[in-house]
Amino acid sequence: MGTCFTSSGITASGARSSSSGSGKASHRSGLEPENAGRLAAAGGGSGALGGSAYKPGASSLIPQAPVGGEYPIIPVKKSSFGLWLGTFIGGFFLMIIGMILIIPAMMVTAAAAAAASSSAGGSAETAGAASLGIGVLISFLLGVACSITSTILFYINIYRAWFCLQAGGPQTTPGKAVGFLFIPFFNIYWVFVAINSLPENWNRIVSSYEDLKAAPRLGETTFLLLCIGMFFPPLALIMSFPMMSQMCKGINFFAARRLAVASAGYSAFGGR
Repeated sequence: MGTCFTSSGITASGARSSSSGSGKASHRSGLEPENAGRLAAAGGGSGALGGSAYKPGASSLIPQAPVGGEYPIIPVKKSSFGLWLGTFIGGFFLMIIGMILIIPAMMVTAAAAAAASSSAGGSAETAGAASLGIGVLISFLLGVACSITSTILFYINIYRAWFCLQAGGPQTTPGKAVGFLFIPFFNIYWVFVAINSLPENWNRIVSSYEDLKAAPRLGETTFLLLCIGMFFPPLALIMSFPMMSQMCKGINFFAARRLAVASAGYSAFGGR
């Protein structure tokens, strides 16, 4: 089965008319014909990597590209730094507002309860205090929701960044990079692999292929300081902004390559 890009992603395009056509498609992308066939078979009826760039086990299906050769098109989605920034800042301030207002809300509630027990007009004050309390609770819960969303986006971008490197022989896989960060105690070590080692792997790989020379580089000092920030949270807070910005720019470079190939009418891994 061949594959082609459509507006909704990578889909199956039908059988190749001849084995020579398949061989040419594989050669253009730096894939051996047997590797291309293995990718197509793994994708089943939905293409080499299916409709999603993150099908389980997808990173293991990307063949190694020879150094100095063509780097295959990686089916990665674009990342939005603005989305992460909005949820991060929004969650931070909403939670702060909720925590600041919770004490006045408790004081107003106590005063309203006292007024209700001493006069008939206390019911209105009680209702006002209840409304204030609900508002504070909503603000805090929205902040928590935004913070969770920004954390999820952080891990998604870590996954995508490592996913982009799989054809260049990186230090680890995207699944391990993210998954091992959830192992208690071990993650203190692993964060220096999944995050601190990412710029070194990234810069080495994008420098090894002519068609990746224009890719943005990642700052090793930025990622190192973020890891050190585990023990000094204000540092991690500050460094998270340039780190996420650099990662999103790098991921979007690979996503732009995919979109450029799609608009030219090529298949996911080369060929028409």
